[in-house]
Order: sequence, then C-alpha cells, then structure tokens
Amino acid sequence: MNTVRVVTFEGCNTATKLVEELEELRNRQPFELDVTVVPSADRAAEMGLHGSPTIYINDVEYQKDKSGDAGFY
Repeated sequence: MNTVRVVTFEGCNTATKLVEELEELRNRQPFELDVTVVPSADRAAEMGLHGSPTIYINDVEYQKDKSGDAGFY
C-alpha cells in the first residue's frame, strides 16, 4: 500500500486544505496517510525541510523548490 506523509507546522492553512483533500482521495484510492506536526522552524531546519507542507510519497520527498535555507517560512 502507498503511504503519503505530510509534514507541517501548527496552523498552516495550506496543509490543512491538503490533508482534507487527501482524506477525500483516500475514499477512492486507499493509501496510508500520516500527518506530522513539527513544533518549530528550528526543528524544521534540523530536519532539512523547505516549507510547509512538505510531502513524502512512499518515503520519497516531493518538493518543487528547495532554494533558500531549510525551515518553515
């Protein structure tokens, strides 16, 4: 089974909408969905994340633009 992991920070409106859409999609195409909330921009930088939400599909990161420093902005 495929797995989608969404990494975000508390209050990210983009991630909230994305998770809602993914939950709807799961009704048509089953997959595992994991949502991880990162507590701070510093922790996001430590994890090498470049924005919120960061999406992993089957443990492979999907991020269109990795320019700039890591961390949520």
